[in-house]
Amino acid sequence: MGDKHLESERVVIETYLQEHGLETTLNDAVNAVVKARPRDPYVQLGKALLKASDGADAVAAVAAREILGSSGRPALEVEIETQRGTFVGVASSGPYDDDADRHGGKGLLKARDAARAALPEVLRGRDVGDQTAVDAILAEALQDGRLPANAVAAASAACCVAGAAHADVAPHAYIAKLAGQSGGAPRLPLPVVRIVDGQQAGAGATGLHVAGISVAPASSSSLEEALDLCAAVHEKVPAACVAKNVPPPAFGRGGGYALVVSGDRAAKALEVVVEACRLAGADDKVALSLECGAHALVAKSDADDDDEKSPAYDVEAFAYGDASFSKSGAEMVEDYAALLAAFPVDTLEDPFAEHDVDAFVQLKERLDAAANGDASAGPPPKKRGPVGGDSTCAVQLVGAACCGDGDAVDAFDERKTLNTLNVTLAKGRTVSGAVALAAHARGRGWGLVVSSDGDDGDAFAAHLAVGLRAGQFRAGGLQGAEHAAKYNALLRLATGGQQVAWAGADFRTA
Repeated sequence: MGDKHLESERVVIETYLQEHGLETTLNDAVNAVVKARPRDPYVQLGKALLKASDGADAVAAVAAREILGSSGRPALEVEIETQRGTFVGVASSGPYDDDADRHGGKGLLKARDAARAALPEVLRGRDVGDQTAVDAILAEALQDGRLPANAVAAASAACCVAGAAHADVAPHAYIAKLAGQSGGAPRLPLPVVRIVDGQQAGAGATGLHVAGISVAPASSSSLEEALDLCAAVHEKVPAACVAKNVPPPAFGRGGGYALVVSGDRAAKALEVVVEACRLAGADDKVALSLECGAHALVAKSDADDDDEKSPAYDVEAFAYGDASFSKSGAEMVEDYAALLAAFPVDTLEDPFAEHDVDAFVQLKERLDAAANGDASAGPPPKKRGPVGGDSTCAVQLVGAACCGDGDAVDAFDERKTLNTLNVTLAKGRTVSGAVALAAHARGRGWGLVVSSDGDDGDAFAAHLAVGLRAGQFRAGGLQGAEHAAKYNALLRLATGGQQVAWAGADFRTA
């Protein structure tokens, strides 16, 4: 009786071993470890055995939650679980709850609930090693309304981080492979660090109608030197305010300073930044970037009008009180030309609303004429090109909010009124979408800037920038750790022992 039981048990064991190929798999794994002779054989053995599992790369569970970013503003976090651990992605973009009594209408509980309801069905069992397939199913869920855009972006990022871990590479290397940019050493982008925050409304209104002013230390020989310069400029802003008779600055919402300025506000704010650069010993080492954010100055009725007529821009939109002073697109062109002539600005981002074709064309013609020495066009830009080593670029004209997809890139490129795309994960919808959008812009000869979507501490955007080999990277200012965390992610890559390239002065061409 005992012998029969033992024989039956032996048959069961042998059948199980054969069914799963355990003997062959174990032998192969052990032989590979012995051949490689790693310091810790058990780690490599464990990885080899895990790869043999049919479900090793599958999503086992999904969670979603509302988390807090800077100043208590919510972000949506999606967490996925695989056999390798848990991985998160974060999105600070909308759609929002529009509940004015909670976070000023910027809550994300509806997005969280939608993610909790739909993501398990969408992602469970999916292979995180196939980012294209994962993103396709997420995009389908966005299209049919099962998932909001922020849940899709966060889930895509989480799966990307998981896929990188399963491939035993860093997220930037994983993205580079997706983008066909994996040849050669990773390239660190030039940081463009916010010094002044504008367009602050309500009790914190400063009157500054441009979204921000940033510094880009392109002459720096390394990322470390570049960030040191940016930090030095940031530290000198309070002293620069004293020197320029500007009230002591407050903290801005994007990691920079909020300046209370009057008169020609953009010029006054630029004077403060130039003085801060001088005090930091960086006045000849940095260029300035003016993030205009002109779409925020346009009344909603004009913004919804897509007939390409020039809207009115309310340059008092962010002044405290109910004052209003509108300018035409042509007047804004004159303002920008004057600022470019007076200050070392080499970049304008979103100078007009997307549909203001006439203003974009007028600015291009004005810049072209000035570059060709036409005296009737007024003085040329103070910061002479080429920008980023690109002989075709005298001023970098960046599309952020005004250039949201490939069709917009094509439209602006046809008129040659923009030459650079600001890429975000939210704009691409998914990691694959961001990769495709970046490739589309690069195929038109455009420069690439990658920006962080939000004010949370998640550093995925830094890996996206390196993976796409973007020339520049924006993550706000240095006032909050949530912004510094993204620059620190780049510093870890720079000092991690791996050979890396540096975009530096040739950030548009390297």
